[in-house]
Amino acid sequence: METTATTASGLDRASGSLVSSASVVSSASVVSPASAVLTASVVFTASLAASFLETMGELIDDVVEADRVIARAAAKRAALIDQARSWSEATASLMPIDASQVRRWSCARVARRSLVSELAAALRLPERSTENLIEESRSLLRELPATMTALTEGQISYRHAQVMIDHANSLPAEARRAFEESALPFAMKLTVSRFEHRARILRERVHPESIEVRHGSSRDKRELTLDPARDGMAWLTAYLPAVSAHAILTRMSDIAADLQSPDDPRTLTQLRADVFCDLLIDGQTDTAPDAAPDANSGTAPDAAHPPLRRLGRGIRARVLITVPVLTLLGRGTEPAVLEGYGPIDLDSARDLAADAPGFVRILTHPETGAVLSLGRDR
Repeated sequence: METTATTASGLDRASGSLVSSASVVSSASVVSPASAVLTASVVFTASLAASFLETMGELIDDVVEADRVIARAAAKRAALIDQARSWSEATASLMPIDASQVRRWSCARVARRSLVSELAAALRLPERSTENLIEESRSLLRELPATMTALTEGQISYRHAQVMIDHANSLPAEARRAFEESALPFAMKLTVSRFEHRARILRERVHPESIEVRHGSSRDKRELTLDPARDGMAWLTAYLPAVSAHAILTRMSDIAADLQSPDDPRTLTQLRADVFCDLLIDGQTDTAPDAAPDANSGTAPDAAHPPLRRLGRGIRARVLITVPVLTLLGRGTEPAVLEGYGPIDLDSARDLAADAPGFVRILTHPETGAVLSLGRDR
């Protein structure tokens, strides 16, 4: 009976994830060789898994530390670049300048161009990129001290710092400190893209000028530009009011989705681009891949897909706008929000709301912005 009890005890312990050496020895006389091998395998597997997790954790920690080192190096580079800028400005009047340069440029201008040229050559950067780097360094050292500290300590990446600089520089000087204080905590915990979205909202809250005034000024700068790319391609870029840009993309996406079929190998992204070209060049689009050569678009014929019906006219874009109720009632100052973009002027939001066939009611928390309830009214 004593032997039986010992065996049962040993087997009970063997069923767990850890087996003591005493239990294995006491039950060795009664446990089969197959069971012993299974027990050893379980112990080895658990040990290997623990070792794997520990090693992986150490490697991840090393990667994080390397990332902090990169951030600290970027902060040091910014400090040195700004030091060079300050030295260049302080000694501008002492630089040797010939008579022709004096007639065209001031001493400060010559010193600045010299700094940009030297730094661009040393870093193997285009002069435009070097100019941006000098200004980013100046902003960090002179206007965003908390951001510079966070970068020096490796708490944020340089890309996060660039987002902070970009939004802060678009604000009046008196509003930059408040923006930095509210945005920096998010830079420490969000990805760059999510921080960009959050920073846009926070910038809106501290900007002393209304979004209606700023939108009117920015709208005057709308443009369409063409930049060449490799392999016979090019980038066509439009700077537009956000509502118009999102409406265009939504319309392209709707038509592209309608054109998708099992026989069409094009992706949704490719279809959007094709729809964009077809509508602007021809004013209409096919429901299948190209069926004939097109000198304008440069696409090759595809006899296997004959042209079908045409689409593209009379389509209304669907744009999601969130307008705070208190703002609509004239009792609040929070701007309207274009889904996927951010704050927009209220005039554009009201125009869209006036023509909307229905509304989705979204009740949000006034402080956190969390959605509390959702419904639809017509």
